[in-house]
Amino acid sequence: MPEQKSVLNIVLGTGVFGDKGTLGARLSDLKEVEAILDVFQAHGHKELEWQKRGLVMMTKLYPTAATSKVDNPSLYHHNADGLRRGLEASLKALKANKIDTFYLHGPDRSVPYEETLKAVNELYKEGKFRRVGLFSFVFSRCAARSVLELV
Repeated sequence: MPEQKSVLNIVLGTGVFGDKGTLGARLSDLKEVEAILDVFQAHGHKELEWQKRGLVMMTKLYPTAATSKVDNPSLYHHNADGLRRGLEASLKALKANKIDTFYLHGPDRSVPYEETLKAVNELYKEGKFRRVGLFSFVFSRCAARSVLELV
């Protein structure tokens, strides 16, 4: 693999890749997706948000239930059930039993951080991922609630 040409650690978000008609999919032509991945990899980058291609796999879980105005069982909270369902759905879609990094994408203010992180720790102990990341969290709020000490 070529050496990374940037001092920045670049992670390619692949949420726009998907079958035509899928929510959020903007690139559904396999040849186009392969070309993008080839260029990304040719520049020495290897981290994708999701995709199994001999690269590091990551996924994130946004607390969709926390922001929804309707009760829908397919939405996720950052509680034990929601985290497990969301992570297992990602693993199934990735055809993987483990990923490198599991991101919590934004805080779920309806669930205490301690409860969220306890559930994350259980999934970690089960070997579902190697690292956890916080995405779109406000640092000062995390510090005020001692989340940084918990992680």
